[in-house]
Amino acid sequence: MTETAASVIIASRHRPRDLLKCLKALEFQHHRNFEVVVVSDPSGCAAIKDSTFSGRVKLIPFDEPNISRARNTGLERAAADIVAFIDDDAIAEPTWLIRLIAPFEDQTVLGTTGYARGRNGISYRWTGEYIQPNGDVVPRNPAAPERYVHGADPVLMAIGMNCAFRASALSKVGGYDPNFHYGLDDADLSMRLAELEGATILVPLAQVQHISGPNETRSTAQVPTSMIEHGASFGWWSKKYDRSLDEFYAIAKKLWRDSIDPRLVRGDLEPKSARQLAEGFAEGFKIGQSRTRIEHRLEPAQAPFLRYSEKLKPNNLKVVPGYVWNRQDLYQRARDLARQNTVVTVMSMSPTSLFHRRFFHEDGFWVQSGGIYGKSDRKDPLFKWQTLAERVQREAVALSVTRP
Repeated sequence: MTETAASVIIASRHRPRDLLKCLKALEFQHHRNFEVVVVSDPSGCAAIKDSTFSGRVKLIPFDEPNISRARNTGLERAAADIVAFIDDDAIAEPTWLIRLIAPFEDQTVLGTTGYARGRNGISYRWTGEYIQPNGDVVPRNPAAPERYVHGADPVLMAIGMNCAFRASALSKVGGYDPNFHYGLDDADLSMRLAELEGATILVPLAQVQHISGPNETRSTAQVPTSMIEHGASFGWWSKKYDRSLDEFYAIAKKLWRDSIDPRLVRGDLEPKSARQLAEGFAEGFKIGQSRTRIEHRLEPAQAPFLRYSEKLKPNNLKVVPGYVWNRQDLYQRARDLARQNTVVTVMSMSPTSLFHRRFFHEDGFWVQSGGIYGKSDRKDPLFKWQTLAERVQREAVALSVTRP
């Protein structure tokens, strides 16, 4: 049976190192019949041209701080009938794409979206949300896929860092709305997609790790530096969907409570900086309210499909365990296995109760570090006595769900 062709679109801006890691992780996808379209600023374009990915991706220069226009530009170069999106600061699990596009065997499915783990690679950052008319969201966390029928069920958010669509459906709704430069772009697309007859599927095991790298609105430490574009997106949403100011203020207060207040308490933000962010948000809201509707029509792709890799499906997960003081030797073994097209996870452990974290190494392998007796799950006790072999076995079983 021929694998379904897919186009993976990555919009990148000012994060060339993250972009290269994202591309490296995609080499280990179990699904092999896909192309990669990268829409990037000059720094990302230069990084790709100087790397082994040169000539393997469709590279489109784009130097405008507008995520919606960037994604639409990628859509117009995508040759496959199924298009998937991943952020440049996200790392796809090896089974990400095969699980994300599997529901499209049902011709009534127009979109899918999956889960995202956070910076530590363990805790979930996003487990599904459906959208209320005022733009607020209700979290979900199902263990099995959920089907949201358009017109009958709530509107499922297809989160921009981990989603896929039928290209024909996106063409019908005109792609992403360019008036959403940053934020609410995916919520708006989900709302318009839900006007078409069909369904969107939440796929829990189609997973990525979202690093949440720095950008023009936040620092490396995740501290907000500007809220103007957030405010502009809320302003345009309020105007586009004719929402009342009372609804807007309720959502703005929730956003502030979740994003700003905790950082004030921790001391990450000074009160003066918080006031400046609030002023920027209010200024942005006015900018958004002044925007006018842009009719956007997606042009069909002209360039042929460019398969990302001719390699066969990667070998199943190989765990390389050991103590942290032997880390360099463990890493070298992992590099050698990765070059042989093997999915590798280094288990770098210490005889402590340190919490665990997972990350992807730029040389092509995953790493899990922490204490033999430490937590790798919220339900774990702070300390649990076990041997290195027992701990490695337990973690390997947990990883096998997304890295078989």
